[in-house]
Amino acid sequence: VTVGLLITGLAAFLFGSNLVPIKKCDTGDGLFYQWVAAIFIWLTGQITAYIFPPIESHPLALLGGIMWGISNMCTVPCLKLIGIAQAFLIWSSVGLLSGWVITNFGLFGLNPQASTGPLYFLNYIGLAFSL
Repeated sequence: VTVGLLITGLAAFLFGSNLVPIKKCDTGDGLFYQWVAAIFIWLTGQITAYIFPPIESHPLALLGGIMWGISNMCTVPCLKLIGIAQAFLIWSSVGLLSGWVITNFGLFGLNPQASTGPLYFLNYIGLAFSL
């Protein structure tokens, strides 16, 4: 548990630090940045798969990887246009809202996990405060 908490804390501290040089340096159209990021993401996946061999393959996860690659390609123009803070706000809000909708309504074959009981409205209030 201690190792997990330390790694989670380190990940939270370093989250987004790879985007700081984009604002300071001339990155052109961002394709080179996306290419380098994709290579290191792939290498990290290979190392992780070597250490913890996957039990089964999930082809639908490839769709998520494709969407992640496309979003990485849009990172540099977004940061140059609106800045790091506003971009993180938009990305985080879209991630939070899509995760809530998928789990609350049971999209993509998942079982709905909508709140029930007398305090079900707190789920919606929490979503509103989060956004």
